[in-house]
Amino acid sequence: MKQKITICLLAILTTCAIDAIVEMTDKATKDAQWNFEIYNKSPDAITVSANFDGRIGQIFGMPMRVESWGKIRTQLTNIVMPLRVSITRPGIPTQSFYLVPCPQRDDCNKTMFLIFDQNGLRPQVSGLFRGSLGLTNSGLSLENNIEEKYIFDEEKYLLEQEVKSLQFKEKNILNF
Repeated sequence: MKQKITICLLAILTTCAIDAIVEMTDKATKDAQWNFEIYNKSPDAITVSANFDGRIGQIFGMPMRVESWGKIRTQLTNIVMPLRVSITRPGIPTQSFYLVPCPQRDDCNKTMFLIFDQNGLRPQVSGLFRGSLGLTNSGLSLENNIEEKYIFDEEKYLLEQEVKSLQFKEKNILNF
């Protein structure tokens, strides 16, 4: 019985791993359509979890550990919704950020190639030959990368959403 349970759990985990294609190598696989990467430049290993705003579940299938100077990348299929990214480090409270690559909610093809370091989470702006080639260190194009103004601290983002909601309600009451 114990063996059957173990086999079932292994099958479920394998299925989840296949659904969430994640790569943690130094250089990106050629011809893959990567549009999300976090490069951990902090001195500590971090644990990254991410999900689309208002949805349950992880985009990686589970929280992922990223070693110091390590990378994690994946291909997201729906990036018009805000993405919540939480980063945990030993002995430090979890930091959460909201990424809003498409503020107009249009169909967009933005990439989210990010760096995490002592300054928090921010876009990668340089790479090979100090960015003169327009590529990240992994070899991914920075041409369509998210701008820093669309990366929000969780508390600030949620407060702004609440203000927008109240303004919308106020406008509707006045128009009634």
